[in-house]
Amino acid sequence: MRAGVVVSFLATLSLYLPACSGHEAVAPQGVFFPTLTKSQDSWPAALASGSLTEKDGCVLLMPGDVLLIWPHEASVERTSAGRLRIAVDGKLVGQTGDEVQLGGGLLGESRNALGQVQSLIGEPIPERCRPDGGYWLATPPS
Repeated sequence: MRAGVVVSFLATLSLYLPACSGHEAVAPQGVFFPTLTKSQDSWPAALASGSLTEKDGCVLLMPGDVLLIWPHEASVERTSAGRLRIAVDGKLVGQTGDEVQLGGGLLGESRNALGQVQSLIGEPIPERCRPDGGYWLATPPS
């Protein structure tokens, strides 16, 4: 009986502890939402504009077919209308379907330019989220 209680306690505790492998943003089921593993003080200064789009559970910037990589402090939630709402440090970036302008810079210009991106997010990018346009590191809103 005591072994069952310990196992139950450990299972419950694991729900509240972060993964040891690094930071993982909480995303709605089926959504891949890559964020940097650490906060940073400096950012690339380019500008991209387009529509936030959810495709195969991935948040892309269209046109251009670019997977968005978010700051460590980013969060995402699904609205009652089924859209994804994205915020960084509580500041709304936008929702899927919105036209946005995002500061930042390219981390890789093709679907197979994964080395730098995966090292910054601390996890592999699923095949379904590897776009032809590459990977854009989005900066926090000002």
